[in-house]
Amino acid sequence: MKIAIPDFALVCLIGPSGSGKSTFAARHFLPTEVVSSDHCRAVVSDDEQTLDANEETFELLGHIVDIRLRRRRLTVVDATSVHRPDRATLVQHARRRHALPVAIVLDLDPALCEARNVGDTDRTRRPRVATRQSNALRKHLGKLQREGFRQVHVLRDPAEIDALEIVREPLWTDRREMGGPFDIIGDVHGCFEELVTLLDTLGYRIEPFEPGAETPIVARHPDGRQALFVGDLVDRGPRNVDCLRLVKGMCENGTAHAVVGNHEENYWAEYQRWLAERIERLDELVCHGEVGVKAHCRFRDLSIVQVAPGIGEVRGVAPDNDYAGYIARELSGGDDRWRICSWHKVQHDMQIGNKQDETGWAVYEACREAGGIVATAHDHSYSRTFLMSDFEHQEVVHRRDHLEISPGRSFAFVSGLGGKNVKEQRNDGNWWAARYSATHGAAPGALFCTFGEQQAHCWFKDIKGVVPDRFTLERVAAPRQIAESEP
Repeated sequence: MKIAIPDFALVCLIGPSGSGKSTFAARHFLPTEVVSSDHCRAVVSDDEQTLDANEETFELLGHIVDIRLRRRRLTVVDATSVHRPDRATLVQHARRRHALPVAIVLDLDPALCEARNVGDTDRTRRPRVATRQSNALRKHLGKLQREGFRQVHVLRDPAEIDALEIVREPLWTDRREMGGPFDIIGDVHGCFEELVTLLDTLGYRIEPFEPGAETPIVARHPDGRQALFVGDLVDRGPRNVDCLRLVKGMCENGTAHAVVGNHEENYWAEYQRWLAERIERLDELVCHGEVGVKAHCRFRDLSIVQVAPGIGEVRGVAPDNDYAGYIARELSGGDDRWRICSWHKVQHDMQIGNKQDETGWAVYEACREAGGIVATAHDHSYSRTFLMSDFEHQEVVHRRDHLEISPGRSFAFVSGLGGKNVKEQRNDGNWWAARYSATHGAAPGALFCTFGEQQAHCWFKDIKGVVPDRFTLERVAAPRQIAESEP
């Protein structure tokens, strides 16, 4: 397993005493990169274990961290940091110096940590201190991203920790290798013809493209010049989609770079309009509500409810808008259709990457109670649960690949491999029936299902032809009893 971290970051090793933070730091980082609270305590008091020098210890630690970040050096903090105020101080240091805060959490079994502490004859620790620290950490473990950490990596298996490899990657904003010359272009606002004229005047050659299509358009400069688009590509103009096609094609081919402007926020309305036009072209697809946000669509034997829990980045979309109640109301009654509940973001335990809790459990449970299949994305991987009777507490009905869907029993999947940025597996649990990520050599792909009146056949297939998961569904009116001998 690999963890990729920015080459300029504040890496916080978080975990109770006995979790192996110092050993981990020594294995993966230079001694000069590690700022240890134990070492700082010894510097100010000549005793690594004294507790009467905490204020001076962390004053020194913070001073060293701030100097290193000011000099743009990767810095690793080796301290328990199990309490939220301690982590908040570290995040503030990172933000002040424009470094990305990264949390690597060693969330080991407290009993193992206690045993290690007992065997450490060089240190004297209070009884059950690791258990108390572990309880304090786990209280807020699912909220670390909300605290400001840009990456959160939780490690629970000692074997996984021992085999871990850490690689360093440049920040995606670090483009010091670019030498230009550059053509800086702003405020296109969907004016495609004017943009084409401008690029042509600057000497760019636009490759042939099909008007009205959705494939990227490529433009190159014979002398290697690059365009820098500085925001507001869309909104107001008549050809927003074509502008995005052109800029996307240029960025993908290395002839342009782009940043987001404030008018891109407004493009959700344009995207909704595009979705509505597509819906109109399909005679058998009928939707009511706000498409993509809070809508109920029906297509033949499929009943699909769309909601947007956790989405706070899009103007006009509320992250909490009684989505669970909407699911329950729309799927109430005697409708015997196949039911699917679709939203983008996830809960931490309902994905295998490093996403944190962002939607709440109510939408999952409302969909399950209605006999609906939970379809999500967000994490760039594929994963599928077994048949579940409780999503929040991860209660599995059975571990077979034939799933009987009924009110109160269903499954969830993440199909997030629609692009090139495939992520590695970071999270796991015994409720997962299938996992497919960069750790498993995954390529972009999709989940396919053919729905009959009572049964469905599903499989995930990637662009290399690999099929890592196959399963069948059966629609039943009520949950059937599972024999104790069944898996």
